[in-house]
Amino acid sequence: MPIRFPSRNLTRLAGPLDGHLAGRLAACAALAALLAAAALPAAAQPDFLVGARAGYADLSGSGLYDEVYDGGVTTLGLQAEARWPAFSLRLAAEQADADGDLFIPDVVGGGNVLPGSAVELSLDLYHLTAAYNGGGAGPWGWFAGGGVSFADAEEDGILGRRSNSATGFHAAGGVRRALGPRWELGGEILYYTISDLLEVEGLVTDDLEGIAGAATLSFAF
Repeated sequence: MPIRFPSRNLTRLAGPLDGHLAGRLAACAALAALLAAAALPAAAQPDFLVGARAGYADLSGSGLYDEVYDGGVTTLGLQAEARWPAFSLRLAAEQADADGDLFIPDVVGGGNVLPGSAVELSLDLYHLTAAYNGGGAGPWGWFAGGGVSFADAEEDGILGRRSNSATGFHAAGGVRRALGPRWELGGEILYYTISDLLEVEGLVTDDLEGIAGAATLSFAF
């Protein structure tokens, strides 16, 4: 008889960005700078922007994620971007937490071996996006592109703490509006898929995919 994991969907706001996330952000920023230097002529001078982002990701898995956590998460993060007239290279780093309930049925005696055992999942997500820019010289603009996604997952439950890292890809698109010479407000939709990321209480390896929306506020310098 297969083990089934009914669950309740509980989500909470992401915690503060920690040192681990900041270190990954710095490493990915260095990679983005190298890619930009290799792909574009030295004479092309980009605009540089930094900002914050907040949104919601509707997550699903190929295995037991939907049974244990079953739903979306609120995301908070930072982003940095190098932007040319028709091309941009952006790194976004986000953090999110999800709470779930783990039930393991007792197939011999009935009931549950672990009734309502709490389990927590922490996700650090990094998206490196190469995009085409449109919209001309007016206050409104848009972008569409895609790139590589990185993820760190840490799960903490009654069976212990486990962590894993994996790589995937994403597609992204959005709009933005200038609020003056330096400030910019934006919105985006992003789809990503990451293979073999989650080990739900060590019982199965699970792919993770999500459709996310985020609002962004950036400053150009």
